[in-house]
Amino acid sequence: MLKVMLCVPHLLACVGDTDGADAAVGATSRVIADSSGSATRAALTWAIGRNALARSEFETAYRAFRQMFDSDGEPIHFVVSHRAIADLAWAGARSSHIDEVRPLVASIGRQLGSNPPVRLRLLRHQALALTTTTHLAERHHRLAVFDPAGDQWPMERARARLHYGEWLRRVRRPAEARTQLTAALEVFDRLGAAPYAQIARAELRAAGVTGSPGTTAVFGLDSLTAQERQIVSMAASGLTNPEIGQRLNLSPRTIASHLYNVYPKLGVSRRHQLRDLLGDAPA
Repeated sequence: MLKVMLCVPHLLACVGDTDGADAAVGATSRVIADSSGSATRAALTWAIGRNALARSEFETAYRAFRQMFDSDGEPIHFVVSHRAIADLAWAGARSSHIDEVRPLVASIGRQLGSNPPVRLRLLRHQALALTTTTHLAERHHRLAVFDPAGDQWPMERARARLHYGEWLRRVRRPAEARTQLTAALEVFDRLGAAPYAQIARAELRAAGVTGSPGTTAVFGLDSLTAQERQIVSMAASGLTNPEIGQRLNLSPRTIASHLYNVYPKLGVSRRHQLRDLLGDAPA
């Protein structure tokens, strides 16, 4: 029963019912009183922070997420707290605490070790991408977005796409930004995540989308060179890298490198997705 009660405010915040989430937090708090364990307290604090995110109250969200870790980044609960690392990073980056949250996220990331569970590894990349100011930011964005293992957590994958799209827009790569933001928006709309959909739509407008976001699916194709489009077309038709290389007089490794660089522009992570993308593109 308690686990269900703890899930309710998270779900309500996700769909934008922030008043309902507040009520659910209050009801759960009265049930657990002072007798709860660290996992329960962490989950409830996480819900409070996520509800603040849904309201775009990043300062309030940061204060909540910050309570899930001590001054050295040690979690109050070793599972629940670590799952909030990307939320902590986002709230810190969007409030006035970026200088504080950057070393904190780095410390938490080190605690997870060299081989954390897949979900935590992806969330760590998302958090590091949000707090890194060097050239490594894009590497972390790409690792958070394009690892196929992340498909099993669609909301977190969409959040990673949203953040990557925001970053791409800021570094003046609007075509790639639109691709990531459109993919994120599709998931947010499908899951009913209204607060995040609103952010994605605002970012799309800032990236130059004036019509329906659904019309932006092929913007990434427009950003490709003629050779890249040729390689994508061949790969979508089912040709292997050696077969494409033979036709274009290029090595299979060069073909693989082209596809690796093209995937983020198109918002895909797997080869078979190219066929669907090309099928939706205008002739």
